[in-house]
Amino acid sequence: MTDNKYAWRTRDIMMVATIGVIFGILFYFWNILWDALKPLFLFFPPARHIIYGFWLIPAVLVSYIVRKPGAGLISELIAAIASALIGAKWGIDTVISGLVQGIGAELIFGLTLWKNYKIPVLILAGAASAFAAWVHDWIMWYGGTEPHILVTMLVFIIISGIFLTGLGSKYLGDALKATGVLSGFPIVKEKSKE
Repeated sequence: MTDNKYAWRTRDIMMVATIGVIFGILFYFWNILWDALKPLFLFFPPARHIIYGFWLIPAVLVSYIVRKPGAGLISELIAAIASALIGAKWGIDTVISGLVQGIGAELIFGLTLWKNYKIPVLILAGAASAFAAWVHDWIMWYGGTEPHILVTMLVFIIISGIFLTGLGSKYLGDALKATGVLSGFPIVKEKSKE
């Protein structure tokens, strides 16, 4: 019998679900912050997308920890469902958005066959999730927006995906690893070459 590194264990399922629910709750408060910060960006509203990347973290963070096909997508979707259930103002679109964001990140990890979790891949996954989020939001919310505003939003959301999502997930994952709470997960078993 061979050991299938892609086989899901109970602890993988629990980690994916737990981080998803925790971030779903955090998203509720991030939604409030998103609205509260709106006046600070009145000078240039698209710049507010610089903080968008927080909503994308579960897809990259969970992928970095669990390293199984679909882990990030499922966790992002669970976070979106939890956020919608506790009152996200965007309703069911919160779930659709979470699905799209998770797919964006998952595509990058899939291109590496779920074998590469180095910083450049985490950054690309954050950027891809951000791009997917931007496409979704453009279709759902910004269809009549002027092209130069859409491009500016894209620039800010990609920057957020790189730093807040990609690098943020790397540092958050490493901080959790240092506590010992991730014992038995692939993130702990790797020898860092970065």
